[in-house]
Amino acid sequence: MGHDRIPGQGSLSFRAGRAHVLVTEMNPAYAHVRFRAVLPAGGLPERFGIVTACNPDGIDSPEADNQAATLRLQSILADEGLTHFPVTGGSPDFTHAEPGFGILATRERCLALGREFRQEAVFWIEHGDVYLCPCSDLPSRVIGTWTELAIGT
Repeated sequence: MGHDRIPGQGSLSFRAGRAHVLVTEMNPAYAHVRFRAVLPAGGLPERFGIVTACNPDGIDSPEADNQAATLRLQSILADEGLTHFPVTGGSPDFTHAEPGFGILATRERCLALGREFRQEAVFWIEHGDVYLCPCSDLPSRVIGTWTELAIGT
């Protein structure tokens, strides 16, 4: 999820001539996420990840870039044969929202996708609990339940 970086949350490093943000603290807004989802026919899966391709490195990107990245993520999921469904994560009032996908894959695969799309974090849902999982070495933590955080599903 991308928001303007809060001072003190990260620093820049350079790999292969490209700047990357090293996250040393998660943006607190991520813990207040709400979700809108079109669940699969069988209802809420027992465990799945949520990944967006929008706003790499937590920096707002042009809409066209976000749409292209979302289509690329969807193509990867289809090519790998991973069951997925639309999930939009956003602020509690949805003034900020990022489309993504619920993905039936391992937590490790979801984190790898998050890293590939330069995300600061992904979400992992297991037995109805929602975990905020940083794509860095920071620890994961429970931020609520799907019932609390999902709107209209």
